[in-house]
Amino acid sequence: MKRKLFLLVFLFLITPVFAQIENEINESKVEQVKKGRDYLLEKFLDRDYDKVKEIKDYLLTFETEDFMAFIPAELWFVMLWTQEYDALLSNLRDIDSDYITELNKKVMPYKGQLINQLYRRSVEDEHILRFNLEEAHLSQEDCDLLSLFLDYALKPNNEENQQQCNATADKFLANYPNSDYEWFVRHEIRVVYGKVDFGMGIGLDLCTGLSTGKFPKPVGGFGFHLDFLYKKFDLMAGAEILYGKTNADVPYAINGVPQIYPKGSESDLFVYYADLSYPIVENKKIRLAPFVGIGGLGSSIPDDKVEGSTLKRQHEYLAYDAGLCFDVKGRLLRDEGALRIKYRFGLAFPDGSVSTVNLISVGWWYDCRWPKRIY
Repeated sequence: MKRKLFLLVFLFLITPVFAQIENEINESKVEQVKKGRDYLLEKFLDRDYDKVKEIKDYLLTFETEDFMAFIPAELWFVMLWTQEYDALLSNLRDIDSDYITELNKKVMPYKGQLINQLYRRSVEDEHILRFNLEEAHLSQEDCDLLSLFLDYALKPNNEENQQQCNATADKFLANYPNSDYEWFVRHEIRVVYGKVDFGMGIGLDLCTGLSTGKFPKPVGGFGFHLDFLYKKFDLMAGAEILYGKTNADVPYAINGVPQIYPKGSESDLFVYYADLSYPIVENKKIRLAPFVGIGGLGSSIPDDKVEGSTLKRQHEYLAYDAGLCFDVKGRLLRDEGALRIKYRFGLAFPDGSVSTVNLISVGWWYDCRWPKRIY
């Protein structure tokens, strides 16, 4: 009995405290903004844009250095529908890196359905928004900016639409080089990615070719190269190993007895190189880059063919390289990869004579550099 009495007294004492906290919560800034946003959404769905403007103005009075009543995109869409173009344009002019820094420090409102419904109707009734812009008698720059903004905000986010948006943004920046909207257009609307200046690439090749002089005729083989990249310069360092056949009879002796290693017999070809290339044509589909460099050419004959003989089993000579890389880019290979077709001409002077090697290779090449945003 005493315990029940104690609970009743305790509840009697704390009930006013709970009621006070409930009132404080209901009267808090966060709760009032939440209710106001819900009310704004209700009136927006009713197409009562005059009331939407009134509610929006009221909610903005709650904003402080630490708290926001709207995320920027919500406010922009609302002002498009209430046709407050001067306020919208002023807001877009104020956006810069400092604005973004301060924005990230603020407490955002609860998400709800406001942004989703604003976006949905804006997409469905885009023609109304564009008609309102045409009737607003804005300057050509302001009109072009808001038209670009609608392209950016309403079109599905895919590569094709982004490329179109980038082209329009580039045109806007060219037409208005000192525009107050430059930061917003360049940093928010225009999205272009390139590569960091320094980095590496890798490549794998299958190759074949022809030779003259003392080097064996290459039949087929494979290669590997590492690329040291700086901007558009590409320093390729690699090697190719090819199975081949001798171009001529090779004389040798075993215990003083003359022998002949016949023409067309097995003999391998080795190619080493360090070549520097720079593209003369490059776009999103192809890259054409001549190269020059220095390296080595070598040949060898299997040990079991020459054991105990006077035949030199391996020859390596300094060589000079030149050639052409043709890269084919595509969606299957992503922006970082390419199908590389390469022609290489190697020139060496073994024993004072002139010998050449011509190689054709087909392979895969990958740019390992990190992407970076280009502004």
